[in-house]
Amino acid sequence: MSHGYRARGIMDAGGTNEATGADLTPAPGSQPMSGWYVPPPAEPLKSDEDLRREREAKVEELRLRGLLRSSRIRTAMLAVRREDFVPRGYRDHVYEEIPLPLPGEQATISCPHSYPLFYEELGLRRGHRFLEVGVGSGYGTALAREIVGPEGLVVSVELDAVTLAFARGNLERAGYADVVLVHGDGGLGCPGHAPYDRICVTAACPEVPPPLLEQLRIGGRLAAPILEDGRQLLTLVRKTARGVRRTTICDVLYVPLRGRYGVGSWSPAPWRNRGGPTARARLVISCPDLGSCRRTRTALRRALPGADVARTGFGGVLTVECQGDVLALAEQVTRGCGPDTGHVTAVLDEVPSEPEALSGAAVRIGAEHVGPGESFAFRIRKRGAHGLVEATPELERAIGGAIWGALQAKLGRAPRVDLSDPDVTIRAEVLGPLTFVGITRKAWRAGTT
Repeated sequence: MSHGYRARGIMDAGGTNEATGADLTPAPGSQPMSGWYVPPPAEPLKSDEDLRREREAKVEELRLRGLLRSSRIRTAMLAVRREDFVPRGYRDHVYEEIPLPLPGEQATISCPHSYPLFYEELGLRRGHRFLEVGVGSGYGTALAREIVGPEGLVVSVELDAVTLAFARGNLERAGYADVVLVHGDGGLGCPGHAPYDRICVTAACPEVPPPLLEQLRIGGRLAAPILEDGRQLLTLVRKTARGVRRTTICDVLYVPLRGRYGVGSWSPAPWRNRGGPTARARLVISCPDLGSCRRTRTALRRALPGADVARTGFGGVLTVECQGDVLALAEQVTRGCGPDTGHVTAVLDEVPSEPEALSGAAVRIGAEHVGPGESFAFRIRKRGAHGLVEATPELERAIGGAIWGALQAKLGRAPRVDLSDPDVTIRAEVLGPLTFVGITRKAWRAGTT
């Protein structure tokens, strides 16, 4: 797997880990990779016992966050030593929520949460014949082998010979010599061992490669990141006798699939909502907990039957897309989905999670949407790993000050700041390397004018 973004990520590249409180300020010499800060390689200091405790803590964390539900997948994640599947210089970082570099072209080992994200949605179980497109480090292959057991079969196809050799060595040393490793174009699958009960594609593709659908058994499931409108959507495909059914799980970020059905490169496309009834409107909804998130999703599907309601991969955060004016839609959702919906942000721009890009978008949006006599505030919520390493309060003060200056120039007088209950809140919802910038209005809430 080569995952770097949004698949239920929990780390903040600056500040602290939301789950553990650990300091996550990038280490000196660390480099951003697909929006994540990758620590520099160093001689390992942690003992096997240290890493065992970290492995158990990570598995428990994923269980508590609702990402790890199957006892069989949990047992596999406890059994497979992730530290045996990375280059030695990155061993001390294997249980952090960051992808780490591997030998080969654009090769990484995915964040720990990525594996249950795929395998839980696939419903991977004992006895399944499993095809993995993209072997990476071999860690996911080993997990799958533990899950399907001796009655099952694991086949993994990898295009990069260097990455495949690294994975093969890892798997053999770890005792998984009975998996089938194939050097070839993953989009073509491996027809010699078909049909498969489950297929996992760990690289982004424009569409599910037809050979993989052909090799999927009736009743089988396939999971793949699919490119759509500048986004990668983790998509679950169920094959039935009448055709295929697709379900969008969440936004993710993977390296592009190479080969016959792949793409040369991919990066999130800039997106901006200019408003109006024919525009494509996007909202980001931050719910206070997973229970309210489930209730909000149900309410949204009743209120907006034609809308695309998707989980982002970050706990309690949803996106909503449908045709219409984004401000009118945000008001409708705020008033109609109940008091525990949380913050509903009308997204007006999407920018890289970098200080200059964020500041420019926030200042422009503030100047356009804060009217004479209205009070305002600027708020940032960081999730995932990103380039906004400055502490959130300092960023809010700096960017809020820039908005204040732009409004003063526009209005000809000092604008009003209200940090407790402003008329307009300019919000930056940071989701990994992308930030959705927009507004919420006090007047959208029921009982206000």
